[in-house]
Amino acid sequence: HILNCEPVRAKLMKDDRSIQKQTVDFVHMVQYVFGTANIHNCQSLPLRTVWGDECAYWEEGRIGEVEKRTTSFDKLKKSKRVFISTPLDNEGEFYERFQSGTRSEWHVRCPECNHGQKLMWKQMKWNGEKARREDGTYNLQIIKDSIRYECEGCKAEWIDTPVLRRKLSSSGYYVDENSNPDPEVKSYHWSSLAVDWVAWYKVVVEFLQARAAQKLGDYGPIAEWTRKRLGEFFSPRDLHMEEVNLSGGLPMTEEWDRE
Repeated sequence: HILNCEPVRAKLMKDDRSIQKQTVDFVHMVQYVFGTANIHNCQSLPLRTVWGDECAYWEEGRIGEVEKRTTSFDKLKKSKRVFISTPLDNEGEFYERFQSGTRSEWHVRCPECNHGQKLMWKQMKWNGEKARREDGTYNLQIIKDSIRYECEGCKAEWIDTPVLRRKLSSSGYYVDENSNPDPEVKSYHWSSLAVDWVAWYKVVVEFLQARAAQKLGDYGPIAEWTRKRLGEFFSPRDLHMEEVNLSGGLPMTEEWDRE
C-alpha cells in the first residue's frame, strides 16, 4: 500500500484522505485509476501520462482509445504512453504495437568470456534422460542438481544460483532487433530467465509439466508457460496444426481414400 512508503506518502495532498476509489491526490498531480472494461473510462479525460497493465487482455480497440487521451499533450511533446503485459496470441492491438516498435531484446554478458547474448531457452541444459523414471516421470532432485545454462560463445556452463542471476542482471542491456521501427514506439522484451529472483529450476519443472500435458493433448499449460515464463506471444492452435501435419503426414487439401 502506498501509505506504507514514506517518500510517496509525503507527496500526498491530504495524507490518507487523498486516496479515493478512482483517484489519488498528490501535491503535484492527480493519479486516476480506471479499468478498461467500461469504454467510457477510456475516453474524454485528457491525460499527460498513461500507464496500462496487462493490455494484451484488453478488449480490442481499448489501447487505441486510451492512446487518444494524451492528444492534448502530444503537440507539446510532453506526453507518454506505457503499455505493459504478459503476451497473449500473436495477433491483436498489443501484439501489433510491440511488432511496430524497436523490439528491443534484453541481453546479458557471460561471466567467463564477456560475450553478450540474449537468454535463449535452447541454451538451458539439464540431465533429462538420467532423471527420467520408467513410468515417464522425473527425479526432480537430479533435474535440480544438473540445471545449467550454456554460453553460446565460449560454451561455459552457468550454474544457477541467486548470486549468478544477480550478476547476469547487472550486466544486462537492450539490443534493438527491428531495423525499421515506428520512431514513436519503443518496445521491450525479456523472459523470466533474466529475472534474478526466479530460480531456473522452477522454470524447468514447469516446462516439463507443460510438455507432459501437451503429449496428452492439453495445449493450455505449454501456452501459459511460453507466455508467462518466456514472455513470448503464442497461439496454441499454431502448435496444434503443426503437430497434426507432422504426425498425420497427409496434406489437409488431399483426399483420403478411406474417408
